[in-house]
Amino acid sequence: MTLWPVFDVPSGELMLDFYSTLHQDNNPSEALGKAQRDWLVKLRSKYGLLPAVVMAGAFIVNSQGPIQ
Repeated sequence: MTLWPVFDVPSGELMLDFYSTLHQDNNPSEALGKAQRDWLVKLRSKYGLLPAVVMAGAFIVNSQGPIQ
């Protein structure tokens, strides 16, 4: 889920990376953390720190451990 409204293009790509990693690792928290770290680096170099945090930091996972 998101904590605030998000931008479409970077957020959609971030979610694709999240689901790709989730498919491999089966751990939602770790998959989202990896996707957010990767996207924060990409977005920070393009837009600066604050916009990068706004775009990539809105997502949270309400789950603990692997998907059953």
